[in-house]
Amino acid sequence: MKPLFVLAALLLAAPLASAQQGARLGVMIRDAEDGPGVEIVEVIVPSTASVMGLEAGDVILTLQGQGIRDTEALLAAISKRMPGDIFFCVVRRNSQVSEKTGVFARADATAMPEGTKAVPDVQPVIVASRNTMPLVRIQPPPPPVLPPTRVVESNGVPEGWLHDLDAAAATARKTGKPILVDFSAVWCGPCRAMSAEVLENSAHAALVARFVPVKIDVDAQPELAERFGVSGIPDVRILDADLNEISRFMGYGGADSTLEKLEAALAKAGPAKAQGSAVVERGTARAAALEARKQAEFAARAIHLQARLAEIEAELATLRAELLQLGQDL
Repeated sequence: MKPLFVLAALLLAAPLASAQQGARLGVMIRDAEDGPGVEIVEVIVPSTASVMGLEAGDVILTLQGQGIRDTEALLAAISKRMPGDIFFCVVRRNSQVSEKTGVFARADATAMPEGTKAVPDVQPVIVASRNTMPLVRIQPPPPPVLPPTRVVESNGVPEGWLHDLDAAAATARKTGKPILVDFSAVWCGPCRAMSAEVLENSAHAALVARFVPVKIDVDAQPELAERFGVSGIPDVRILDADLNEISRFMGYGGADSTLEKLEAALAKAGPAKAQGSAVVERGTARAAALEARKQAEFAARAIHLQARLAEIEAELATLRAELLQLGQDL
């Protein structure tokens, strides 16, 4: 048996992200004694694991449908996840096997000394056991009191933000700005952190103003979340005016990381916008050429008709003269 892994509440970082930016499960683990799997030695309270109902002695057999043979496999599987990601795992307790679902909470930004048992300050936001209970939402603790950074309208949408994607597309067509869609929910801790620290923070209002911002509550508009394939929140999409995806990112890895991603999205949207402008200019030039051609054809037709009219008038004059001569002869 491998020695007990004391993982500081299992701080699990996503690839290319530090542990402080990763997701927290809240357990201490070791390899299972009686076969493949990872045994939970201790559950930190409060944590995602404790709210899911995981207990010491439970054995994690799979995560996201992937078999878990040992602790290294579990770490590798969860290292790809971010705060706000929805996950499911198969757990054996005694002889009973069940499937449980949860959402990873955000890891504490404070580094913990090796071997300590720190209690997380961010609680899980959503848990469920598919076999035993319906979806249960757990309200996170109240956020710290922050200086006023935004004004919220009566419908719960921050001032300057839309909640209608069609209206956002119309605005994008008029302004030429890309659309920023924030898929989130009021119960989502990482969503609230990203909003308070970046998206709705007055310090970054100038950056957000370069987008057409839209906030979509996945509970209020589940059809939109399904349409865009949202599997975890927060999920941010950058779209053009035709709702084509320019870029996207999921989870909240801190203010600096989020700001970099938004700047990169603007840079990526720039060429697309320029290409769109070029298309419009070409269309305008083509329309002008067609109009000029129509005007030339009209002028030529007018000259032809005027010449024909002169011929007809000459013929009429000849006929009048002939009639006059005929009358004189009679």
